[in-house]
Amino acid sequence: MKKCITLIIAIVMIFISLNTAYASLNDGLVAHYPFNGNAN
Repeated sequence: MKKCITLIIAIVMIFISLNTAYASLNDGLVAHYPFNGNAN
């Protein structure tokens, strides 16, 4: 019984990690500040 619970938890963790691995890079982008070479 303990092996079954461990297996289910492992499968759920794999699915969670696969879903977050394919997140788009633009999902969290709030603003873009281009660098023009002026440090002031």
